[in-house]
Amino acid sequence: MMRAIWNTLSFLAVVHLLALLMLVGWLWNSGRLNSDRVTKLRDMLSKTPAEEQAQIEKDEAAKKEADRQAQEDAERNSPSVQSADQVRLMNMIQDREAMAMRRLSDEKAMLMAQIGTAEDAVKKKDEELAANRAAWDQVTAEDRARQTDAQFQQTVKAYESIPAKQAKSMFEELIRQGQMEQAVAYLDAMNPRAASKVLKEFKTPEEIQLATKLLEDLRRFGTVSQPTQEMQNAAGNQPTGS
Repeated sequence: MMRAIWNTLSFLAVVHLLALLMLVGWLWNSGRLNSDRVTKLRDMLSKTPAEEQAQIEKDEAAKKEADRQAQEDAERNSPSVQSADQVRLMNMIQDREAMAMRRLSDEKAMLMAQIGTAEDAVKKKDEELAANRAAWDQVTAEDRARQTDAQFQQTVKAYESIPAKQAKSMFEELIRQGQMEQAVAYLDAMNPRAASKVLKEFKTPEEIQLATKLLEDLRRFGTVSQPTQEMQNAAGNQPTGS
């Protein structure tokens, strides 16, 4: 049974193959089939419908991209009327931007000039204020110097007019307060005789040591030699134990 079925199927296959070969031979002899069509038919049958549709869409996209690129190249080489209008529009925009930049630059230059003028005015005003302040300080200093000099001379006259022992106590107080230089200045400005009387009142060893310091400082002030010599003589005649 199976052998009969197999023989039948084999016979039918051979018949269909012969029919197909006859059809191909007829198509070839009639010019309806050639090598190019065979290739196309093979390519068509090698893909599924979905793959063939995807390939068609890909080919169309590539063709559109090629057309677009070709159009852009053509417009660059030979601008159309629309491209010329765009060029003019771009030039107009660039001109306006250039004008705006020049206007801003001019305004900035004018503003900087105004700032410079204002700075010069402020600088001049500061210089005037500084000059006025310097003049005021000088007048104040001169007035203070006059007052100080007058007070100094009054103090010196006061030291000369009081007893030497009292003046000596006042000098000691000045020295205790740390005003050695002021005491030396007063002694230097005093009448030499009055100053020598004050110096003679320094009698104890401690006082003589202090008087010696005063004498050394008096030499720096260029005091006359009379009070200095008299004080040295007085110091040499003082007993060491009293």
